[in-house]
Amino acid sequence: MKEIIQTISKLYNGKLIFCFMLLFIFVQIPFLQIIPDYFHLQKIESAESYILRLFSIIIGFSSFILTILLVVYNAFSKKIRRNSFDFILDNTWIKLTFSLFCGSLIFISLSVFTIQIANINTIITLLYFSSFITFGNLFIQFPLIILCIKHSSSYDTIKELIKKVTEIDISNLYDPNNENDVNLIENLEKNKLIQLKDIGVSAIKENDWGLPQTILNDLYEKLIIPLNKETEKKVIFKNLYAYNFICRHFKKVSVEEIDEITVSVLLNNLLRTHLHLANNEIRILRNNPIDETIIDLYRLLIENNNFYNQQSYLLNKVISVIQEHIKSMNYSDEEVPTMDYNMQNLKKERNYEMTIPKNYWFYLKTELPDILFKPLQIAIENKNKNVYSNFCWQLNNLFDTITNSKTLTEYQENEIFQEYSYRARRITDLAINNEIYRGIEFYQHHQIEEWIIQKKKYGLSTLYDFSYLLTKLNNKKNLYNDHIDDFFMIARSISSKKIDIELKLNVIKIIVEDAFKIFENKKSEQYVKDEIVRQLKWLNDYFLREEELSELKREYSDKIEKL
Repeated sequence: MKEIIQTISKLYNGKLIFCFMLLFIFVQIPFLQIIPDYFHLQKIESAESYILRLFSIIIGFSSFILTILLVVYNAFSKKIRRNSFDFILDNTWIKLTFSLFCGSLIFISLSVFTIQIANINTIITLLYFSSFITFGNLFIQFPLIILCIKHSSSYDTIKELIKKVTEIDISNLYDPNNENDVNLIENLEKNKLIQLKDIGVSAIKENDWGLPQTILNDLYEKLIIPLNKETEKKVIFKNLYAYNFICRHFKKVSVEEIDEITVSVLLNNLLRTHLHLANNEIRILRNNPIDETIIDLYRLLIENNNFYNQQSYLLNKVISVIQEHIKSMNYSDEEVPTMDYNMQNLKKERNYEMTIPKNYWFYLKTELPDILFKPLQIAIENKNKNVYSNFCWQLNNLFDTITNSKTLTEYQENEIFQEYSYRARRITDLAINNEIYRGIEFYQHHQIEEWIIQKKKYGLSTLYDFSYLLTKLNNKKNLYNDHIDDFFMIARSISSKKIDIELKLNVIKIIVEDAFKIFENKKSEQYVKDEIVRQLKWLNDYFLREEELSELKREYSDKIEKL
């Protein structure tokens, strides 16, 4: 009974119906009965029969009313398979249509009972008002049908639904705890976020790219923009989960339907969410759901060549996100102690508590890189050159961001560089194993040279990495001359630099010794040996010319000349 009363209260506008009843009362007042009898209704033989005919016309309108109801219900049921009737009850034009019908029915019904005892003036007034109301309903039905249907698919309706998303909707979606399974299902079906998901998925399948875009953008404004570093941890996780819930469902359908616009908006909003988190110093990000959705969306795009135009920009977009997180890092060594820092300060008392800064540092080193390296791995394994082509340039930029950071401490810079470098080496090995040999150098020769000159802790290790890459390419018989030239470019350039002599000699020795190893390798092709000889003799000219390199001259000049 309670539900019936609630439905009636939602379906009918009580104030409008009350106005019809007031109109009927006012008609009974003698001095208000001033309508001229232009149509000579006074001469009608039976006023009661006339009113009853009007009553039958009003009853006949019920078919139009049901038509409106069915059309609007059908419009919503295509988008929302559950609780479509709730949207009908919220339709302003439906409510107006039903209220006009009900008010007219009440007015004419009262007129039927009153006309037998009323005086002639009252009868004439009732006849005219009943006629006006009846034919007014007839004329207004068709515009109302159009407005009801229009409202059923209106963007304003979706925007209003988004505005009505409450903390209860978010909480029930995030943690739907309820002992009663029936109530749990009912609550979830009425959840506005689930309704928005259904509307968006249906729109994508119907090639309506505008509606999903509206849902994604407006929910981003509602759920993500309000988050800042002062926001409670639980609220951050709930909002991220709720927004990711929508994105996760849009992701699969939009890729299947080859909806490039929705995919583009979806990807941009996911990455924009990350940028918002970084810029607002929100550090509670471990195991967040957004990362997994980004990785899976990348996987779907990489495996589907219908998104060829978007594939080439995927790595650029995600690298900018990682760079922004690195730039936002601003903690001291005491707040985020690295392994090297702890080894250098063994006597200091340590705090083993896993604080927010420590958690974020762990995320920055180990979890965040997944959104770059996992898609890159998928692209290489799928031989999708459009994605992995020249991926070294993206990695070069990423390492530049780390080494040029003004917010990372020296210890932090070393540790995160080594972590990312390890991931880059694994990707390069994977590329070589998949017979990808060009454009895979994740360091550039000028970067290595600069890091060595600046006496970065990882300077020499990057030189060894470069040497290892050349050796592996040579064993695969795919070592190119430009690889060798880049390697020797470091030696030639550093030989004339004013740096510590011991460091200079050590770097050049490493390069020369590794070059001889490649030359003497039985797997080396003749063109590789010829290029090694050419480069060594070119470098030997520096030994003969530079006084600081006299030690190298004594050790290697004769050996080089004999090649």
